[in-house]
Amino acid sequence: MEKQEFTYKTVTYDDTTTTILKANVYYTPAHKNESPEARPIALYFHGGGFIVGSKDDISPLHLDLLLSHGFVIVAPNYRLCPTILATEGPVQDSLDCYEWARRDLPQLLQAEGVALDAERLVALGTSCGGTIAHHMKKSPHPPREILDIAGQKFLGDPWFTSGLLPPGYTSLPSLSPSFIEKVHSEFPPPTSFPVPWGPEGISFDRPRFAWMFSSSVKGTTFKEITGGDTDTLDPVAIFNDIGDGKCPATSFLHGGEDSLVNMKFARRAWEILRRKGVECDLILVEGRDHGFDEDVKEGEEGYEEVAKAFDFLIRHVEV
Repeated sequence: MEKQEFTYKTVTYDDTTTTILKANVYYTPAHKNESPEARPIALYFHGGGFIVGSKDDISPLHLDLLLSHGFVIVAPNYRLCPTILATEGPVQDSLDCYEWARRDLPQLLQAEGVALDAERLVALGTSCGGTIAHHMKKSPHPPREILDIAGQKFLGDPWFTSGLLPPGYTSLPSLSPSFIEKVHSEFPPPTSFPVPWGPEGISFDRPRFAWMFSSSVKGTTFKEITGGDTDTLDPVAIFNDIGDGKCPATSFLHGGEDSLVNMKFARRAWEILRRKGVECDLILVEGRDHGFDEDVKEGEEGYEEVAKAFDFLIRHVEV
């Protein structure tokens, strides 16, 4: 596997402040003396609740499944909330990377002997990355297929607005409001940030982590990162705006015991798209929690369902 890092966008806030947005590009090397076959492109958006995470947060399993079927994978950083609205940071940056991958990446990889077919493009993501993937439908050249892996939808539902504690917690530790509010001094908005969870549990030792969990417990996360208008971020608003049959094929992969994003949202979204005549698939894996798909092993419960979801992507880029 080859991995290259490219700049896809530069943002200038004033004469002295510039943010460079980068994407990882993964592909298998071209074989010498072989006529290169144009490959499809997969845009992969990381999770992290729009608040943490980076382009490096890509599951090795997902990489293997995509690379084994000839995809070139583009995984971008994007500016993180809450110091920028979700539509202006994560969504707009991802749309710009999508257009960059279509327009500029084929020429950039020519020197490596890798030919790309920019008409055979799919978008996918995990958690909030799944939410972002739906926004690629807004492109003048939408992807052939969307794979939403446990993405947030129906953002006004009480599941999100009534308050959600981290798994295993009955309450949060005492967090100073002044400490939490320090997150708003992070300017320019970061384009990547470590995740707060790890082998030793959840960390609350940074203002960004404290803000992330305190806003979740208050049920205000989506209201705050959208400036009060959650419809601007909610994929359901996109579903409702599209004409019958005019949406890319869409599949949903979700754990049946997801403690962060209830599986009912995937089912409801699937039902809406089916009624609109969209080719879609719903894959629910009973007994599995949020993120199970990232490290499930072949032969383990849930692996076949993950492979099936990626097969749906592959089917829509076959020549």
